[in-house]
Amino acid sequence: MEEVLFQIGAELGRSREEIEPIVKLLKEHWIDSLEIWKRLPAESKKVFKLPLMLELRLDQLSATETKINATSSPSPLSAGNCKNFKP
Repeated sequence: MEEVLFQIGAELGRSREEIEPIVKLLKEHWIDSLEIWKRLPAESKKVFKLPLMLELRLDQLSATETKINATSSPSPLSAGNCKNFKP
């Protein structure tokens, strides 16, 4: 998530120094992936008071990531594939 935030910041013409407080804020609330961000209700996202364009881009990327994950092959450890798993 950290690198995603820095990448979005760069796309929006912002320095790493401008993005670092946002990275810290989200880490403090255990938001460490786009999947977690996507699951947050809109009213919860507003609590962070992120710049609008950053929030919009995070929402776009989390939606895209979900579509990619939905079309990719299942993990070797997904529910149906775990029956022969031995730790």
